[in-house]
Amino acid sequence: MRTRVPALAIALGCALLSLTAPLSAAADWSDFAELETVVVETRDKDGADRRTTVWIVVLDGVAFLRTGQRSRWGDDLERDPALVLHGGDEARPARAMPLLDPSRRERVVAAFRAKYGFVDRLLNPLRGSAPRIWSLAPAPKLPELFIEPRLQPQRLW
Repeated sequence: MRTRVPALAIALGCALLSLTAPLSAAADWSDFAELETVVVETRDKDGADRRTTVWIVVLDGVAFLRTGQRSRWGDDLERDPALVLHGGDEARPARAMPLLDPSRRERVVAAFRAKYGFVDRLLNPLRGSAPRIWSLAPAPKLPELFIEPRLQPQRLW
């Protein structure tokens, strides 16, 4: 006996599968590479939007952000890695992933030092000995679901 799977169940299954796709899908961050600063939009613990102007580097095609241990926007990313990166004429949804690999962290710190020079060295003590560094990946796009007309809500009156 053959069982029919409703279209809605198939669509929901496809949506769930798409959420498991790697977050590090190829992204072109080159538009942000030459910018001195970008605005990072996060959500604070009360759910309000927070906009913070920060430095950015692009290394090997990946965008990186960095902050000290006591920054509020850094705390926001620890709670919820979703953000919107504003730079130039673009606003791009992204996800922040903590950078833990020591050798890669050294390369990123060196890239910040090369880009921002003396000012980076001057501000380094404020960030502390272990700055928080995040790599950015595009936010996963949710597929648009097609709902069969017969499954749409019916008007009751």
